[in-house]
Amino acid sequence: MPTSRRDILKILSGVAASAPFFVPHAGFGSEPFPQTALALRDARLNERRAYKRYIAATKQAANENYLGVAYLFTALGTSELIHAQNYERVLSVLGHPIEELEFPDFEVSGTKNNLIRSAEAEINSIENFYPSVVERLQSELHEDAQRVVGYSWESHKQHREIIDKVLRWSPSKFEKVARKIDKKTDKYYVCQICGSTDVEIPEESCEICSNGPDNYRLIAPDVFL
Repeated sequence: MPTSRRDILKILSGVAASAPFFVPHAGFGSEPFPQTALALRDARLNERRAYKRYIAATKQAANENYLGVAYLFTALGTSELIHAQNYERVLSVLGHPIEELEFPDFEVSGTKNNLIRSAEAEINSIENFYPSVVERLQSELHEDAQRVVGYSWESHKQHREIIDKVLRWSPSKFEKVARKIDKKTDKYYVCQICGSTDVEIPEESCEICSNGPDNYRLIAPDVFL
């Protein structure tokens, strides 16, 4: 059975926020954690690909003058990049090489389709991809790998309600959805530790990684343009 939300939160809460961000497992050097490395490589590929797609979708949305949607894509893409970089750091600590990933130029259609496809991809990450990755990590229980995968899964789940609304209304009322996003968009902030995305900086600590609010950064709307 895939690990539940409650189980993953227990994993996260059991890791002290003050601990060094990446600490090798006690068996490091004698155990290469092959299953962990394979799972992290797949997760890295997934997040790097999503990051590239969000860049392309951002530019298309801006060209169509859906600036709020473009900014949303920018914030989500920034979060995906942080997830990928977390996996790369853990893989490096484990002694596994970080191969250069090459992607073809992503062909994007109109912003309506890009928004719907992005929402579908987020749902897939929440319901299928990350539960599978968490399950794969159970055989070796590498603490840092579990932690960063938990960060990614939880940050994807942050805006489930918004994603559901996008999927419900965009096919028939895209223009209304897009303009509502334009109107309501203010600023996006992303935690540089876990990729948590929000419209304001938390007062005390990040709701996902529990690190201080000073780890949040304002995302510039034109960073991908």
